[in-house]
Amino acid sequence: MNEKSGPRPAATGVALKTQGVLGFHDSTNGRPGEQAADGERRKLAAHKVLRVRHPGRIRAAQVAFLKILLQRGAVTVDDVRAALELGDGERALWLGAAVGELRRAGIIARRGFVESRRAVAHARPISVWQLGDADAARRWLRANAERPDRLGR
Repeated sequence: MNEKSGPRPAATGVALKTQGVLGFHDSTNGRPGEQAADGERRKLAAHKVLRVRHPGRIRAAQVAFLKILLQRGAVTVDDVRAALELGDGERALWLGAAVGELRRAGIIARRGFVESRRAVAHARPISVWQLGDADAARRWLRANAERPDRLGR
């Protein structure tokens, strides 16, 4: 205990979250189901912002994603990054928005996880995706594949 500042926060993640230390804010008071729903809401809000800021990039990623998927039967974001010729140092947060939109439309489904092949990703797990609806994927490509710029800049 510090005489001037009172007791120090506990060193556990739960204590940090509930005390608001380091900017964490737990608006659900630790209820797991509500935390998941809150996380999903935040992700959708972030994807909406990314869609406005990077519409061409998201569309190009979706086109590459579906073309690879129709050829190979499975795809990861590593495959899409390579197809779009994105360097390891290029942050591409908008890829999540691209994949999320296709997932919510039922066009793709998660098959499982593999370790990323990119050195900068430190072998972290990434999703492996498969077709959820091949006909819908083909329709989507016919309607959306003819966008002019590779990355929509």
